[in-house]
This record gives sequence, structure tokens and C-alpha cells, in this order.
Amino acid sequence: MLCRQVACFCGTSIAAERLAAAQLPLGRSRAESELFLQQTAEAQEAALEVSGCLDIRPALEVAVGGMRLTGKQLEGVASTLEAAFALKARASVARPGANVGAASGAGGGGGPPLYPSLAALAAPIAEEERTLLRAIRGCIQFGSVLDAASESLAAVRAERADNKSRLRAEVEGWVRQLVAKGAAEPGAGVTLLRGRFCVGVRAGRQGELPKGSMRLGASSSGATLYVEPAPAVPLNNAEALLSEREAAEEAAVLGLLSGMLGSRAAQVAALVEAVVALDMVAARAKHGAWVGGVRPSFHEAIGPDVSPLHLPGAMHPVLMQRGLPPLPQPPSIDDNRFDRDFQAAPAWEPRRVLQVDGPTPEPGGAGGLPVPLDLRVPPGRAVVAITGPNTGGKTATLKAAGLLALMAQAGLFLPCAAPAVAQHGPPRLAWFRGILAAAGSGSLVLLDEVGSGTDPLEGAALARAVLDTLAEQALLTLATTHHAELRRAADEDGRYTNVSMAFDTASLRPTYRLAWGAAGASNALDIAQALGFDRAVVDEARRVAAALAASSAAAAEGRDSHLAGVASALVAQLEELRGELAGQRAAQEERQKQMAKLQQTLREARNWEEELRASPPAIVAERDALAAAVQAALDGFAAGTQQQADVEAALSHVEAEIPEEVARYRGREASNGAPGDDDASDPELLRPGDTVHVAEYGSMGDGTVVSTKGSMVSVRFDASQLFAAKRGSAKPVRVHRSKVRKVRAGQATGLALSGWRSEGFGELLGDIDRALADPRTRAKRGAAGAKKQSPVVLDGELQALVSELEADLDSDSGSPELNELMAAMASEPQEGRGQGAQTVGKNS
Repeated sequence: MLCRQVACFCGTSIAAERLAAAQLPLGRSRAESELFLQQTAEAQEAALEVSGCLDIRPALEVAVGGMRLTGKQLEGVASTLEAAFALKARASVARPGANVGAASGAGGGGGPPLYPSLAALAAPIAEEERTLLRAIRGCIQFGSVLDAASESLAAVRAERADNKSRLRAEVEGWVRQLVAKGAAEPGAGVTLLRGRFCVGVRAGRQGELPKGSMRLGASSSGATLYVEPAPAVPLNNAEALLSEREAAEEAAVLGLLSGMLGSRAAQVAALVEAVVALDMVAARAKHGAWVGGVRPSFHEAIGPDVSPLHLPGAMHPVLMQRGLPPLPQPPSIDDNRFDRDFQAAPAWEPRRVLQVDGPTPEPGGAGGLPVPLDLRVPPGRAVVAITGPNTGGKTATLKAAGLLALMAQAGLFLPCAAPAVAQHGPPRLAWFRGILAAAGSGSLVLLDEVGSGTDPLEGAALARAVLDTLAEQALLTLATTHHAELRRAADEDGRYTNVSMAFDTASLRPTYRLAWGAAGASNALDIAQALGFDRAVVDEARRVAAALAASSAAAAEGRDSHLAGVASALVAQLEELRGELAGQRAAQEERQKQMAKLQQTLREARNWEEELRASPPAIVAERDALAAAVQAALDGFAAGTQQQADVEAALSHVEAEIPEEVARYRGREASNGAPGDDDASDPELLRPGDTVHVAEYGSMGDGTVVSTKGSMVSVRFDASQLFAAKRGSAKPVRVHRSKVRKVRAGQATGLALSGWRSEGFGELLGDIDRALADPRTRAKRGAAGAKKQSPVVLDGELQALVSELEADLDSDSGSPELNELMAAMASEPQEGRGQGAQTVGKNS
């Protein structure tokens, strides 16, 4: 309700809607709350007023989307920009006498601003947007595009005006002739039908018009025909064409302006937000004036000599509403909607009105204001026990204290009675860090009827235990209660203080005044009698109460001892629960860390999936199975049915089963034998049977060591083995040790090849054809660059290439590409070619 009160003082529909939705900004720190209060004070001093700003956010969305705004919509944008610049000028006015000789801008003189916090809020209203404003105002007036907007538009309009003048003169001449001949009604004039100028002629007299005249229509009675005279036909045609050209030129201007707005959409949106922020500050200032608010201050420090809450003459702002002037009605988003071209709503159209809850104000504020509350907590006290009768105002006091603390943090001035402020000073309070939330060292805690609704003795013990804990944990606790045991706490513990709601026993009416240091009686029987309870029942209740009081006095010592024991046990239980809660929080944090780690691993697995998306079908099938297993394990872990170890085991299995052959079959070299990896890069460790990779052979460089001799290694390539399935055993190739890299264990498992061998080579050949480049293209490149390679390397590459292409030779032996390759190989000189060269010749 407080937010809706403030919303009524807004000047823009955006700010009003936000405040009505309880989006009043709260200071996140003491410094921010003090800044809010400074803004409110400056807005009051500057009499800041916000008006004329429309909700142009839909226009920005349309412009950003590349669509065209209408002339009236662009004028709405311009009006908002003008209002924003006027607002900035008011907020950024320079301090009088400061830097008078400096150049002055739109915001005033060049000296320091008179209202620095308002000037900071107005900073996003940048001068650069004046270019857009001048462009719109220079091209649009009263929703129409001006001639000055475009030379071509001005030329088209001039030509159209000339043509229309000649057209009207032509048609008017025929009208006069027809009237003179009696073929048209006396006083007849030019008629515009279907966008064309014509004359009205009596039925049967159309022959008076020249041949080639066009009939456009007839009157409802048929007595008059509307005919376009033949000489006017080309002029009407020209009018139609010129009208279309004019519309196109106007659309071009509107599109240009809309594009300018779209290009500055982010800056204009920031300007709108600055206007809304200033509007909220102005609304806070007006609300403070409406309630007669006083600017509060926050304590530098809280100590034994400082009151945590000093609010003399405090009043609840909602309860004040009945005695104050009626709230104004803020602008509504329905007043000037974008989809109506920012036109005002018709009087008959329903309008959304901001309804403010709370007491209905009396005419002229005759209802009176509530009784001020003396909310001045004594220094050094952490717990305030508020006692007194039912309907005496305890809960209202509690709510007023909490609400005023929130108001101060939001930058609102506090409604405090002037006489009380003059006597006890302006309101001061601590900046409470946790209001009505988890209690901490800077928290304000509000408890209504603490310990009620259960056994009186145990309820009192529970209430005392809770308040003792909060006395250590929170900064200030306000608690209403009827328990007599809590009233005595102030005599036993210096952290407690009592305050009672005064009650007039003569009239049996509450006075709503606070009496500090005194514990009030509940006066339940007196109030029951005032409410109309049967007199005999009330008298019997008084006798029973007297008897209970006598017996209670006799057992007071034992009860106090029992109460202390119960309180001690409850405190111990609270401490135990606090420890359990801390353990649960730690476990929850650890679980969140584990989930984050597993989610990261899952993202990495999904990255692997993207890399493998173009892999051969056998790898894809196995990949999908592994991914499903990992996802199932993660789902089980999230549901609590599987342990983290199960998920980690599934992920480890995936890591072990992802071979580097996947990358190689996609044409990328694997990074086997990284520098520093002795096991993979030391050629002395190569032995027959080792799995190796020859990088210079690219995707066909995987193989097995057959033998080693000196600096040379004989390698049988895996691809040659596959192709040799049709033509016989593959021959090993001799390669220098420096070109061979041993594949580390786990890097080249049989994931890719084992499945293929078991399913046959027919599917494999198709997979390799999709995964590798076209062998014929590689053959061309090999033939063209063969002469540039050294003899030793050439032999090895040709051996691998021929082994790779053996299967294709059977079926495509006559292809031009392979013949070209054979010719290139045959033309190579034989000097320096070893056994490998002879082998190539034979295989060819």
C-alpha cells in the first residue's frame, strides 16, 4: 500500500506501473540509502516535476526490428525527448555564481551542479539525442511529413499540385457547361469518386460529354451519373501516379527517421530509464511533502549510548491516509498508447485507474490523523517487549516501526509529528541489514504475539528462549506479548526493556500512547465487559482470576525454577538445531559444487559429441550409447538414486573409449607424441608390434611396427591392411625413425576399427569415402607435387597412396585421374629410388 501511495505522485506511466507493482528500490547498503535520501531532499528543494514523457519503449522495439513508424508515433518520440531534456535542465542547473563565465549548455552553467545527485541521475540523457530530435522536428509536423524533409518529396508535391490545379480547372469547366445546358443540376460541383475527379450528369444526358469519357458510378436513385470527362482522364491518371510517388517519398522519410531511432535505441532506452529514475525520486519527494515527512539519518555506530531506533512522534503512513488530502491519480499507460499513435484515449473508452488501498480520506482531511507513537528505544537495549491490552495498538506499533525502517532505506521521508521532532530531535536509526529476514548482527526482527497459541508456561519459556537468542544474534528485536514472564525479563536482563500501550480504564478505551519502562496489563476482563460480555460471566472470571493469582504467588518460586529449566533446555535445542542446519548447509554447498563439476564434465562430453557428429556411423552409434549412459547416470545422481562415484565411473569410461582415430578420420592430425612425453616420442622405445602414427601421411598414417633397423622403421599401415583384404597382404613401408610417433596407451583403442572389422569392409569403404577427401583429388595433388619431394619420402608416400587406392584401381582403372597419376609415376627418374620405388612400379 505504501508503494501505491508513492506511485500516485509519478509523472510517467512507466514509473507508476513499477511502483504499483511494489518495485520501489531499496538501498542495498547504508551508503546507497543515504544517497536515496539525498536525492529526495534535492528533489524537494528543486520542486522536481516530471511530465510529457510517453512510454516510447514499443516504438524502440519497432524501430529496432526494422519496421517503419508513423509520423504521429515519431512525434511522440520527439515529445518525450524534449521533455527529457527539459527535465535534465532542471536537474542539472548550475550552482548560482559558480563559473558564471563558462559556456552554458542545456543543463545550465558550466559550474558544479546545484543538485549533484539529481544531475548524476540525469547524465544518461545525452546531448547526442538532440540530433535525432532535430531530425524528427525538421521532417514531421502535426503527424505529416514536411516538404523540407526531402527535395524529391518537395518536387513531387509541386508537380502534383500543378497537375491537380489543371485537373480541377478542367473538370470545373465541364461542370459549368453541363449546368448551362441543363445536363447537370444547378449548383453542381466537382465530385471525387474512387480517387478520381468527375462530374455529375443527368441520366440520358451523358452524351453532352466528349467521346472517351468514363462512367465511374451513379447515384442511389440512378438519376445522376458520375462521369469522368475524356480530357480529364490523363490528368486523373497523372494524379494517381503522383500520389503514389508522394506516398513512396513520405515512406522513405519515415523509414529514414525510424532507422535513425533504431540505431540509437540503446541510448534512447537509457534516456527513458533515467527519466523513470528521476520520476521515482520526484514521487518520493512529493510523498514526503504529503505526509509531512522528516528526513531521517543513520547512526555512524551502534553502542551502549546510541539508540538503535529513535522515531519520535512516528505515524503509520497508511493509517494517515484518512486525514490527508486525496491522493492524485497518476498517468496510466492507457492514456497515450503507442498502438493509437500516442493519441489520447477517447472519453468513452475504459481506462485503467490505479486503486490505492487503505482508509478512504474524509473530505478536506477531516478524518484526523492517528496518534503519534513515541518509538524511542533506550540506548543499549536489544529486545523491546511491547505489552498492553488487546485492540490497544501493539501490532500497529510493530508494523509502523518496521515500515518506517524500510521507508528510510528506500529514501522516503518519515511521517513524524512536528512537536515530537522539535522536542526530541529528528528521526535516527540504524541501517538494518536484514529486515524481516534471516536474523544477523545488523537485523531488525519483528515478532507479533511471540510464544502464543500453546500452553502458557511452555509458550512463555519458548518466547524467552527465542528472545534471548535474538538478543545475541540480532541488532534489535520488537516483540508483542501477553506473557507476564516476559514483562519481568527487563528486571533480570539489561538487554531487555518494556514498553506498554496505555489504556484508559475509565472509558475502557486504548490511548495508543507508549509508556517506556512499564509493563502494561492485558485488561482482558475490562475489555470483555466493554465488548458486551454477560456481567455475571465477567464477575465469575474476576473471582477465578483472583484465586489463580493467589495460587500462582504460592508456586511462583517453583514455577520460575521450572521456567528457567525449560528455557535452558530450549536454548540447548536451538543451538543443536543451529548446528544441524549449518551441517546441512555445508552438505548442500558441497553437493552444489559436485553438481557444478559434473555439469562441466557433461558440457565437455557434449563438445565431444559436436566434434563426432560427422563421424562414421559405427562411431556415431557407439557415441550415442555412451552419451545415453552418461546422461542416465547424471539423471540418477540428480534424483538421488545414484552416487557420484557411479557418474564419475561412467565419464571415465567415456574418456577411455574416445580414440584419436575419430579426429584422424575427419582429416585432422592427432597430437600423439607431444613434446616432453618420453613414452610417445623417444624412438629408442619403438618395438615390433607397437602402434604408431606417421604424421606426414596424414589420415592414412596409422600403423603397426613390423621391424626396426638402424634409423629406419618398417611400418605396416592400417589403411593398407583394409584395402589389402581384396588384393592380398599389405607390404610394410620403411620410414625414418624421426617421422614415427608412438601412440600412447588408451589413445588409439579399437573403438573405431573393431566394430568395422566385425561388420565387414563394405560399410567401412563407404565411411572412409565420406570421412576422407576424394582419393582421386589426392592422387592429382600427389602426381603434381611428386617431383618436389626427396626420393626417400616420395617412395614412402607413393607406397601409402598406392595401398590406399588399390581397391579403387580394380573398379576405376581407366579413369583419367588414375592414368594421369600412373603417367607421373612412370616419368620419374629411377636414380636414388630404392626397393620402395621398385615395389611401386610393380604394384602399378
